[in-house]
Amino acid sequence: MRAMNNHLSDLVLQGQSQETEPVKGQWFHIRDTHVQPVSVSKVLSSQAYLLFYERLL
Repeated sequence: MRAMNNHLSDLVLQGQSQETEPVKGQWFHIRDTHVQPVSVSKVLSSQAYLLFYERLL
């Protein structure tokens, strides 16, 4: 898995964020203009509704 979108609110148009792994093993939480590193356990416990995978050849 390379990235996921999370829903942080009961409102459909609010509370969106993303976790992404641009560097192998290091995940980042992105919300609007704020970016911060997060642990793998935080990523795995989030409420993801859209997952992005990378195809390995």
